[in-house]
Amino acid sequence: MIQGLHFDVKATELHQWLKDRAKHHRERQTFYLEQIAKMDAAAIEVQNMTGDAKTAMVKHSQEHGASADEFEFMSRYIKMDETYRLDKSDLVRLGKLRSAY
Repeated sequence: MIQGLHFDVKATELHQWLKDRAKHHRERQTFYLEQIAKMDAAAIEVQNMTGDAKTAMVKHSQEHGASADEFEFMSRYIKMDETYRLDKSDLVRLGKLRSAY
């Protein structure tokens, strides 16, 4: 008997999903770094209720960079001749499902 929802995914497909997520996060990191550079070039100081925009962009850039690093790392260690059993939380992390609930 199987409890809960589990999904068997071929390694080749999982490998591609990991590479796609890494690419997405690397692109977002680049976007934020470009925005920071534009703000610096224009000497823009923007304030909002939760702090300055540049600090938020730096944080977002760092978060996306860390996520890209994680996905790139995981993609290097996939055993290509295996099938991986994923649950809903795995699929959420991979961007395949919106929420685990």
